[in-house]
Amino acid sequence: MNTVSCDLSVRSFLLTKSGTGPMECEDAIAFNRSHLIFAIADGATEAYDSRSWARLLVRSWVRIDPAAFAMVDFEPLLRELGIRLHRKWARRKLPWYAAEKAQSGSFTAFLGLQLFPHDNDLHWRALAAGDCCLIHRRNGVVDQTFPISSADDFGWNPILLPSLTSKQKESLRVIRQVEGQTGSGDDFLLLTDAVAAWFLRQVERGSKESILAFDQAVQSNETEALGEFFGNLRNSREIRNDDIAVLRISIC
Repeated sequence: MNTVSCDLSVRSFLLTKSGTGPMECEDAIAFNRSHLIFAIADGATEAYDSRSWARLLVRSWVRIDPAAFAMVDFEPLLRELGIRLHRKWARRKLPWYAAEKAQSGSFTAFLGLQLFPHDNDLHWRALAAGDCCLIHRRNGVVDQTFPISSADDFGWNPILLPSLTSKQKESLRVIRQVEGQTGSGDDFLLLTDAVAAWFLRQVERGSKESILAFDQAVQSNETEALGEFFGNLRNSREIRNDDIAVLRISIC
């Protein structure tokens, strides 16, 4: 089992939509710090039990070392997890309308990141389906965004990963991957769509104060500070009222 040794700081934060409780959050975060594997997901609100599908996918994906990037590894994992989830639902006594909805399955956006050694340097690779977004910064300056590069690109209908195995082939065709080199002073933000769209809008506007305030709230690692920060953005309608997931990995 391959492990990587490097100094890094990891911050993670989940916030539900206004007016909902923690058990209703359809965003999910998981990471395996020992193997430098990180993931977030955003379950589709309209689908049945998307919270469970998003959580199952990220938690299972980060347990695999090396991470399942190749489709020969990712496809059977997705199929196995979908079968497991639908079997779990089949054991439930559901009202007819819920049982009918469960037959169509759940859907989730997904973003996975792994750091790994290559030619005596530290490299990274990412895999994405849907509209979760990775932002790679070098000394505080955005170096790359993936798979979405503009705030205006949110709002289209992304092809998400389905739990129903009969629907998985089509979604697997649109999975995108990217890789690059990283090192000290870099950080990675893994963001679900609402906060990603807000962040990219600030970058496009050159709103350094807003980004600094965001970084300070994330760095504090305090739920209250982050809740207040995003609560103010929601109140001023600068950000859409949606679940929020933030995973920040800083390389020291």
